[in-house]
Amino acid sequence: MVSYEKDQYSSGFHVCYLIIAAILLWIGFQWLLNPTNPPNFWWFISFFLILGGIGIVSGQIYALANRRHLRNAVKEEFKRYPDITVEQVSISTGITKKDVNAIVLDLKARRELRGSFSSETGQIKIIPVEDDEDAREKKIYCVDCGTPFEDESAVYCSYCGSKL
Repeated sequence: MVSYEKDQYSSGFHVCYLIIAAILLWIGFQWLLNPTNPPNFWWFISFFLILGGIGIVSGQIYALANRRHLRNAVKEEFKRYPDITVEQVSISTGITKKDVNAIVLDLKARRELRGSFSSETGQIKIIPVEDDEDAREKKIYCVDCGTPFEDESAVYCSYCGSKL
């Protein structure tokens, strides 16, 4: 089971936290290894600065690793039930709708999902991309939205306007 906190996918990893961790580690090691500091309590403070920096870095690594598990959970839901909506995926996986939308966008950017909106209902129809290499080579899909190019001489996507 994947552990999940609210809006973890869309706001779980921050580069600023890594910068803060680097500053804590740098100050901690400077104070620990600097022989000119008085030997009384600087080692104690530097120890906690180093532990704090290591804790922040490990938390960010965990957030990145858990993103892969969340992407796989959403992708498996779309493979099992191709007609499922984003709201239903959110309910069945326990992931918030905001994060499911972010995961769908990431999966579409990674070319693992294709989809289109229904003009009658407004619901998105997600199609998981099969692992069949021959099927991928036969059609060309837009990198941004996943729309298949009907005309092989097309340079721009007819749906979103991005360049091939």
